[in-house]
Amino acid sequence: MSGSLIVKYRPTNWDEVIGNDALVMSLVPLLQSGTSHAFLLTGKTECGKTTIARLSANQLKAQEIIEIDAATNNGIDDMRHLIEQNNYRPMHGPTRCIIIDECQAITTQAWKALLKSVEEPPPWLYWFFCTTEISKVPSNIKSRCSIYQVSTLRADTLVTRLLRPVCVSERKQPDDKILFLCADHAEGSPRRALVNLAQVIDCRDYKTAVETLVKEEVEDSSVIGLTRLLVKQAPWNEVRHALRQLTDENPETIRRIIESYITKVILDDSVGTTTKSLTPLLEYVSTPITSNSLAPIILIASKWTLGK
Repeated sequence: MSGSLIVKYRPTNWDEVIGNDALVMSLVPLLQSGTSHAFLLTGKTECGKTTIARLSANQLKAQEIIEIDAATNNGIDDMRHLIEQNNYRPMHGPTRCIIIDECQAITTQAWKALLKSVEEPPPWLYWFFCTTEISKVPSNIKSRCSIYQVSTLRADTLVTRLLRPVCVSERKQPDDKILFLCADHAEGSPRRALVNLAQVIDCRDYKTAVETLVKEEVEDSSVIGLTRLLVKQAPWNEVRHALRQLTDENPETIRRIIESYITKVILDDSVGTTTKSLTPLLEYVSTPITSNSLAPIILIASKWTLGK
């Protein structure tokens, strides 16, 4: 069902884009004017960059839309082939749009091959570069693009403008606490919020919804080992060893999994003993982490385990 909700409620026009109102108000007139042919959309994973690029292509009446994942097609030969294709007018429609996702993965030589086409595109060609790491995009490319920051959304915005309307449309009535749970676990992503909603939309109560989402998140995650050590207040040397296994994990994902797991443990506590002992740890992990550093996770673990 998650896939069907994502497809069914993917925005098909600008009025259906939730949040990022200022971006839409600025971007639409620029597309109408035709003065810019290269756009750089930056923001966190699953915040809607590709969706906005597709809507832009639709506004430009492009019937030929080429989408490329630069994570796997990032070399100079890939870009040269792309440029060769675009030396010819589109066979259908007035414009051709190229959407390159994860463009930060494009190699230096490949960027050099693209530069002239980005700087002096034919009148029918429009570029849309999407990235989670704008710092890795060369400055001479950035200077030739109209740059837009696609923001993640607040939980209350996701609930009021996406999840509640979807539930009304689907004729479902989950509790508001469940909707906010879906939003809180979405990390600001509309797509992730819909995935979460699909998993819990038929849950009878909040506890079941928490258990469902926690199971999805931690089933294959190495973070669960660290979380169990924190819950049982294991010695620091064990906790430190578990922390060393997390070098490839996203800090905010770690925080969210720990928070979800502890919430489930507390909800399962019928006598309240665990609730009292774990409430301080739950407070430690309640604040979202915006950096890519594991330092906040290490600080939380040491503060909880060592008391400092």
